[in-house]
Amino acid sequence: MGISGLMKIISTKRVNLSDLSKFKVIGIDTSIWLHKCKYADGCELANNINDSGWLNSFKAIFSEISKTSSLVFVFDGKTPDIKLVEHNNRRNGFDKMHEVALKLLEIPQMKHEGKRMLVKLIEVSDLSSKLQTMIDEQGWGRVSADFEADTLLASMALQGKIDLIITNDTDLVVYGCENIVSLFLILAF
Repeated sequence: MGISGLMKIISTKRVNLSDLSKFKVIGIDTSIWLHKCKYADGCELANNINDSGWLNSFKAIFSEISKTSSLVFVFDGKTPDIKLVEHNNRRNGFDKMHEVALKLLEIPQMKHEGKRMLVKLIEVSDLSSKLQTMIDEQGWGRVSADFEADTLLASMALQGKIDLIITNDTDLVVYGCENIVSLFLILAF
């Protein structure tokens, strides 16, 4: 999740993929990507959970980066109990949200909002296995954290196992990680 408002005070600059070539091993917070990928291609996952546009985009971006750096994709593990309560509370409203989304799809001016609502209902775990398969096919590294990916990424960075972290999770700044690149700054290439 990160620390609210921290990105406003952190110095940011646009990142070109060629800027990443100076880092030998790059760790990627995969859950951040999965949440953003749900909305790729105009929310086509709302129409077809098997749509692979998001997966093709992911592959294209990281194929380019993998030409000069080794990649390690870090997946979230078990949701901590304290967060599980929040997740379950959010899921309790999913049935009502699904009903509203379907009604919005029937209104031409509201169709896109209906799709966005349906995409919110997609569990990231449904996308995770497809992504893991693609990562394995590409020969890239992947690990699963015991709990959240950010703590494992921080540990790996502080131990010198990775040189750069790609994430939007500002918790990594507090953990003492120095080389962090935001997902949004890479997507701007």
